[in-house]
Amino acid sequence: MCRFNLIMIKDESVEELLKQKGYQKFYDDLCGNQAYQLGYCNCDSFVGSLIDRKGMKYSDTIAISKKEKLERLYQIENIMNQPGYEERKEQFLQMRMKHTNELDAFTEHINDYEMKQTDSIQKDYSSEEFNNQMGELYKEIRNMFTSLENQHDYKKKSEAYAAILRENQLLEESTCYFLTKKEEDELYSRSIPLSELLELKDNLKLKDNLKSEEVEMIELPNQSLVIGEVIASAEEKSSDTKNIDEYNSYYKLFSDLLKYVPSFIFCTIWSEPKELKNVKTVGIASLIIDDLAFLDYDEMIFITK
Repeated sequence: MCRFNLIMIKDESVEELLKQKGYQKFYDDLCGNQAYQLGYCNCDSFVGSLIDRKGMKYSDTIAISKKEKLERLYQIENIMNQPGYEERKEQFLQMRMKHTNELDAFTEHINDYEMKQTDSIQKDYSSEEFNNQMGELYKEIRNMFTSLENQHDYKKKSEAYAAILRENQLLEESTCYFLTKKEEDELYSRSIPLSELLELKDNLKLKDNLKSEEVEMIELPNQSLVIGEVIASAEEKSSDTKNIDEYNSYYKLFSDLLKYVPSFIFCTIWSEPKELKNVKTVGIASLIIDDLAFLDYDEMIFITK
């Protein structure tokens, strides 16, 4: 189940603009509006991410979040420096792999179906119809996962795995980091074959268009995963750069939409909309990052010129 940030609008004249921005129609009629959504889901969005601290100022929550993040990193560093850490980590990784493999067995048929349908749509459709077909496929896949999540065997296995992760939260987080630069260089590659990055291994038609596929590599961002360097970076940097970038992106899109329509609705939902309620009407010039960061599920804001 996922978060979806929706732009709800009555006027179809802006549909082409939204599609140019990568949005797809999500609902034909939601509270009398057509609803559009970007991407597979919006679970990594900052929208609604600070709802637990609603009532505070955005700047205050960011300061608290930075402090909490640093405290967490210090705890992780402490665990990584404890005697026997490598053995504990290896045991945990093996246990995690066992459980994820068992859960993957439940979803294998869904993933296979999605790949086959995607290949078929890529071959048979293009342009607007391609986007429409992919939108319908996303809905179908979401429904399949929702149905799976309600199955007894899957729920039992999933809950058992979740309990293990809760009991080993710091240990799991520590597996993302390294103690030394040497260890990082030995175990973590910062380059990847272009075809693998684009997930083209099984797509021979596109693969033929790549030059020197065996040797063409893409360099990954040079961000250190050595825990000491991660802590030093977190101490220096603001923790909301990504949030600000996403807010600016939304602000630009909203401003573009208001060149063609007098108003529209923005809301966020979890999986499926329930009882939507309007919590604010705001002119675009007065829209601040707080309005999006503290937006709860099924809450709508009306944005006007």
